[in-house]
This record gives sequence, C-alpha cells and structure tokens, in this order.
Amino acid sequence: MSKLKKLTSIVLAATIVSSASAMALTASAAENDNAVSAADNNLQRNVQDGVILHAFNWSYKTIKENLPAIAAAGYSTVQTSPVQQPKDYSTSRDVTGQWWKLYQPVSLSVAKNAWFGTKDELKDLCTEAEKYGVKIICDIVSNHMGNESEDTPNVVSSQVKTYDPEIYDNASAFFRNNDIVASDSSVKNVVQGHVTSCPDLNTNSKVVQDKVISLLKECIDCGVDGFRFDAAKHIETPDDGDYASDYWKNITESAGSYYKAKTGDNLYIYGEILNNCGSGRSYSSYTKYINVTDNKTGDSVLANVVKGKASNAANSSYKSGVDASDVVLWAESHDTYEGDSGAGGISNTSKVSDENITKAWAIIAARKDATSLYFARPGASLMGEAAGDITYKSTAVSEINKFHNLFVGQSEKLGAVDNVAYVARGTSGVVLANCDGNEKSVSISGTGLANGTYTDTVSGAKFTVANGVLTGNIGSTGVAVVYNGTTTPRNTCSVESGDFKGDTLTLNLGLDNAASGTYCIDNSKPVTYTGDITIRVGSDYAYGETVNLTLTATDGKNTTTTTYKYTKQKSASSGVYVFFASEKRETSSKWKAPYYVYIYDEESSKEETYKASNWPGTKMNYDKATGYYYAEVPTTCIATDADENESESNFDLAHSPNTRVIFCDSSNVNSAPRQYPSEKGLKLKGTSKIFGLTKTTSWEETTLVPTVESQPATEVTRGDK
Repeated sequence: MSKLKKLTSIVLAATIVSSASAMALTASAAENDNAVSAADNNLQRNVQDGVILHAFNWSYKTIKENLPAIAAAGYSTVQTSPVQQPKDYSTSRDVTGQWWKLYQPVSLSVAKNAWFGTKDELKDLCTEAEKYGVKIICDIVSNHMGNESEDTPNVVSSQVKTYDPEIYDNASAFFRNNDIVASDSSVKNVVQGHVTSCPDLNTNSKVVQDKVISLLKECIDCGVDGFRFDAAKHIETPDDGDYASDYWKNITESAGSYYKAKTGDNLYIYGEILNNCGSGRSYSSYTKYINVTDNKTGDSVLANVVKGKASNAANSSYKSGVDASDVVLWAESHDTYEGDSGAGGISNTSKVSDENITKAWAIIAARKDATSLYFARPGASLMGEAAGDITYKSTAVSEINKFHNLFVGQSEKLGAVDNVAYVARGTSGVVLANCDGNEKSVSISGTGLANGTYTDTVSGAKFTVANGVLTGNIGSTGVAVVYNGTTTPRNTCSVESGDFKGDTLTLNLGLDNAASGTYCIDNSKPVTYTGDITIRVGSDYAYGETVNLTLTATDGKNTTTTTYKYTKQKSASSGVYVFFASEKRETSSKWKAPYYVYIYDEESSKEETYKASNWPGTKMNYDKATGYYYAEVPTTCIATDADENESESNFDLAHSPNTRVIFCDSSNVNSAPRQYPSEKGLKLKGTSKIFGLTKTTSWEETTLVPTVESQPATEVTRGDK
C-alpha cells in the first residue's frame, strides 16, 4: 500500500468518528463510505497482525465487487484460490467436482483460462483492494503439477503442452522420476514422493526455482502482496540432509527483494504444513523463511467446541510448538470442508454448524500474534461466485475480527468457566464463547480486566467487572466480544454482489443492531424499513446492465452504508431436464446424496466428444415439491479433441440423438462413485426423462419441470422516486 493511501485511511478514520451521527449518504458516496468503515475497523498493514478471508473459488471480479463488505467485516487480507492454470478447466462450475483441479495445475504462470478471470482482472482487484487497505495474497502450487492419470504419477498432463510448453518439452529437467508415494515414513518420502499421484517438481533444481520465482514476480507485478504455498511440507529445506535444497531461501529472498523494491514493504508468505512436518522434521526449518499453518491447534479448538469442552478449547499452547508470530490458524479450511484432512476428531467439517464455526473462530481469532484464516463456505455457489454462506461477514464474526485488529500487541490470557471459553487481551477486552449452548449468564473471575462497565459489541449487552469478577449475559449467537466499544448498525443481504441470470433477482434484507434502514437502487428514492423484508429487483434493467443497490442502517447515532452490484445476464435454458427418483436406489443399493449426472455424446463427431461437465458429472439439485433430484442439460458444453484439448462448444447436447447419461452417487466422487449404468449410458433422445420412477432401473419420458418457489416480495425499480 502506498504511503498516500495509508495517510488517507488515517484521515478518513478520524473523520468518521467525528461525523458518524450526521452522515448524509448518497449512492455516489457509498464506496468512499465503505473505505471509511474499513479504516474504522483498524485494518492492519501487516498481514500477520490482521485476519485473512479465504475467498474460496471466488473470481477476481467477484472479490473486487465485494471488497466493501469484506473490508467492513474487518478482514485485512483476502486469499485467492491458486492463480495457475487448473487441470481440466471446463464450462462445468460445480464446486465439489471442480475445486481439486486447482491443486493440479498445468502451468507455472498466471492462468489464461480459468474460473477466476484474467491477469488484467487480477490487477484490477489489487488496485481496488489498495483503496480499502486490503492486501491480496494468492495460493501457489509449486510442489507438483497435474498428472495425465492417477496410474501415471510420473507423466505430466498433456494439457501442460498447451499452457506451459517449456515445462512439457523439458519434463526431465522439471520433474523427479520415481515410484515413491508421499508419506511421513522418511525424509525422502516426505519431500520426494508423489502427492495425490501427481508428478513431483524437482524443487532443488535451479530451473524449477527460477520458474517459480518468475511466477511470483508475475503476481507481484499484478499488485499481489503475498502468497500461500500449497503442500509446503513436501518441499525440502536446507536441513534435510541428503535431500536438502535452497528452494525456500532462494524464492523468498528473490521474491521478497523484488516486492520491497516495488512497494517498500515486506512480502508475506506462509506455507501449508498439515499435522506435522513428517519423519521428525522441524517446523523451525521452515519458519526461518516463511510462516506456517498450525492446523492441529485450530482443529482441536473446533472439535472441543463441538464436544462442549470449553477448558480444552481454551488451551493456550500451540501444538506445532511454533511461536504465535509465525503461525496461521483456522477453524476450518478448504481441505477440511471439501476433504478429510481435519485433525482433532473431525476429519471433515462440512457438517459442523456455522454457529460452532463462529464460536471456534472467537477463540482462534482473538489470540495474540497469530493470524487467522476464515474459510468462506461455498454453500450453493458455483466456481467463480461469492460464498453462498455469508456467515463470514455476520455481526459476530465481524466484531471478532475488529477485536483482533484493535488488540494487536496486547497480552493474552485463556481460560474457561462453566463451559464458557474466553480469551482476555490486556486489561480491557475479552471474547467469550459458550460451548454449552447460546444465551448464558456468566460470572468469571481472573480474566485480568480492570473494574468497570463494558459493552458486548455483538449484542449491545452490558458487562461489568467488579472486584475482578466479570458478569453479564452472552447473547443468541453464543459469542460475546466485550470491551469499551460500541455496536455497529448493519444491514444483512442474502445475495452477494455478482451476476444474476434471468429477469429479476430476489433479495432478503435485514438489520442487526439497527433501529431502521433504507434501501434504494440507483436513482430511486430510499425506502425505510425496520425489520426483515424481501425485495425483487431487475425488472426494468436490460441484460448487461448493473443494478446498484445501496443499503443504510442506523441505530439513531451512527449510520453505515453498504453497496451491492448485481449484473443482469440472460438465462440460457434448454428446457430438457434429467430427473432422478432416488428413493429406490437409496433403499436397494444404499446410494448416498448428493447425486451427479454425467451427460455426454461420443458418437456424433469423429473429431470431438462432448460432455456437459467432467466426470463424475453435474451435481443434481433437489426439488422439494416432487422429492426428485434434477439437472438441466446446458446449452453449452465441453468439446474434447483427439489430443485431449478441451474447449467450450455450442453443440446441442439437449437434442442430439446420441446424448447419453450416467447417474452417480457421492460415495467417492473423486475416484470411483457408484454409477448406473456401469458402462454405456442411457440415451436421452432430446426429451426430459426420469430415472428410477417406477422401478430401480426404469428410464422414461416425463413432462415434469423443476418447481420454482417464488417468494412474496416488494418490486423495486429505479423509477421509484
């Protein structure tokens, strides 16, 4: 961030304090206002001092559009998904089926074709983020690259030939060739084994190091402020004896000096080390050069919150043994949510409630010196879209973030009383998490807080400390953030900024710690509301136009403003649906939801094959009205030529006489799910069909269409003045 921008933020922060009660806000002033709000949340210049939002699978454009909300929620840094070209990039956008491909890259340069946008869009994101005082760090995969198949871990994907021919044509110089499977059994297996059957980059080679350094510089030139290194545990250090290399020393020094010359600041880098370093290796071999994840500490906090064991959740030790100033913590990560890498007794966290994630976040993000990463759960969103679950910016999470930023450098004390875990900072602040429910009266001695009256900035409740005893009531979230602060009036909105398809978009609006709020789109007259409401926008907008929604919230003294931008897009519909009546399959074959349908045509062309999405196919939606799962055959598809090159195609899968379908369950999506038929699929023949309606393997035509539930809503147009 430039010195000018830093100075501006300080001035703006001072301005909001003196003028908050007299703010006269307009839509044109909204972006400046959000920058003020971000400054008022004390966003940290040093990444380690703040908190990180993992914008899991968001496009650069989507992150940019949502920067006002991200900054206002107290995140100093946003982490993007891997910037390199992903394996099997295609038109399919379901998160479960596609996310792992990002961790099998087919280039060591910024992606040309990906779900997340172009290099120019990455530059635009970094430029806009700087206005808000937000840093951008990117995920880097440099331990391995995508394979041709799981059976050929020494053979790099043929897609590398398209996206990074230098590597493909010189594979022997870039990759190790061995039969080692990555494991913790020996140093050699840790640092030279194949991770997930992928070709292992020869990271002790100067040609590989130079290529990685070039990628980091390419990102820095875009405005990126730091990096997260995937599978850092599996890249050797100078302390690894016969398998040692100067990889970490060389890339951090080269990229760090390059970044410092351009910005005057220090580059932030951390590496993913899961559970341990393997084979007795030491974290200190890494922390000489980079910060590291301590997943076992965060995983343990979450597991004990779920179990209702506050005293264990409030354990102050770091399981890695690393200093807090070198640590990145989390309550969950993309690997624990989408995969099974979690420790502490919960291998997969997707079924853990948002409520318990927030309680764990309260303990983790309130810690001294460590930075914490909040994983934005995808919910029902697709690749490139903002999180479908907006807990990441809820009042409770936002206030925890703000507390973290305000108490940088102050001492910490962890403890638990009556199944309430707490983290006290200095003598003036404490965060509480009720591991035994939500609302609760507390009486806690020994926190170290000075006698006086404090405010829970989540609920607005008053807490007091008398004779060293803290008393008060934790509110409905089960979390209290207690210090000499005030609540922030906030709007809630059910849909993040981004594109929407169709004629209109329905939005649920609400208020938190606010007496009233207003909404307006573009030049319409602001409308006041006092509770939860539903509005519908877009009816008077043309395709390609953007609906600018401005929301304000006030508690009578302070007013905040939030802007959302929704770009209207045409909804392309084939009108051909595939339905799956799951009941008979679940009973007879023990199939498990979610279900997938693989839609393809391998017969119509001698030059190409066509598919709606890559195996195991498109994730099917559930229709509550009928009890059936369904997917619409898309109007565009993936064409694959004889050299396995993929491209977007307008081939009409919906009406081709040779289109076939195979149904799969979720028993093992990334390798061998249950499927029917076992080989050649069922023919679609250009009409909607349902599988399993009258018997387990029936396949018959249907006139069904998915049920569209329409919420009662207030229609809002820009002409409402």
